[in-house]
Amino acid sequence: MDEKDNIKSKIMKCIIACSEDKIKQISSDNDLVIDLCFDSLQIFELVSTLERKFEIIINEQDFLQLSTVQDVVSYVNFQMQNKKITC
Repeated sequence: MDEKDNIKSKIMKCIIACSEDKIKQISSDNDLVIDLCFDSLQIFELVSTLERKFEIIINEQDFLQLSTVQDVVSYVNFQMQNKKITC
């Protein structure tokens, strides 16, 4: 498993942990609000969890533009790469 797959797996676990219904399985194309029924509190919890887990800062305006699980994975991967470049 390469680093991006490992990050994706961790993000999916975070999403499942933050879901109210503790969904069992998600896919990359699931929409956080429509398919996974996330409300604003769950989205805030997810952002906080991802920031702690990956030691990144997630811009609120950026995150509001993300709708699918894959959008979140791509965003976190991008932030992780930028983190490596600036360190």
